[in-house]
Amino acid sequence: MSDSREYSRDPLTKEPDEAETSEGAAVIREPKYYDPNSYPVGRWMAKPTILEGNCMDGLEYLVPLDSIKVEQTVESRALCCVSENTYRIRNSAGELIYWATEETNLCVRCICGPARSFIMDISGEDGRNIMHLLRPVRCDLLCFPCFNMTMQIQTPSGNIIGYVNQMVNFFTPELACYDENQREILRIWGPSWPFRCYVGMEFVVEAGDKGKIGSISKYWADRKERVNMDHENFNVSFPMTMSPKHKAILLAAAFLVNYMYFEMS
Repeated sequence: MSDSREYSRDPLTKEPDEAETSEGAAVIREPKYYDPNSYPVGRWMAKPTILEGNCMDGLEYLVPLDSIKVEQTVESRALCCVSENTYRIRNSAGELIYWATEETNLCVRCICGPARSFIMDISGEDGRNIMHLLRPVRCDLLCFPCFNMTMQIQTPSGNIIGYVNQMVNFFTPELACYDENQREILRIWGPSWPFRCYVGMEFVVEAGDKGKIGSISKYWADRKERVNMDHENFNVSFPMTMSPKHKAILLAAAFLVNYMYFEMS
């Protein structure tokens, strides 16, 4: 029996900057499916057996993990602003967990560069969307907090999972992660000089009085990668006992950190 779903890699009819709404408002978008045959060849992680019934559909893959890797694909790096960025998200064993696709347009990518607005679709092995990362266009003007970088994490049906916001700090990069009720759950501190040419850039993840509980680390995949300045490879570490939703919010924070400090096109 043939699959009745219509697969499409075309952008959604609503542009990313049109998806921006007032604070706290959800953007309801119809779930989209991408053709799994267009995904990179590789072994996918087996679906874990989760006993808890409160895990959001698709996030059960994060439950047994204490780290994930985010790798930009070679194809999107080679075409610079002509191509939307795509990423593989793997576990520590190298198995694929999700596939991330940026939705934006050529004009926004070439004019706004790394500060552009976009919608990042996170999809699973079957091509079904797991969540959306919505980023409005912003300017890095710390004197005007209303212009600071921000990202909203949603389910495909428009329910809020959480937020990531840039904080006002003139000495070091600082971001805060919030849950769906806008309660702060994590604070992220970066190095004083987050230069893309440095090896092993680490952003420390703290949770209140618990101190450091994880990190977002930029790394080079191999020696050949060292000559490629516009590449995004990240390790995101966190406690295994962390909530799957909070792990998803931290994954979104890794994407925001990348576009704020390391993305070139």
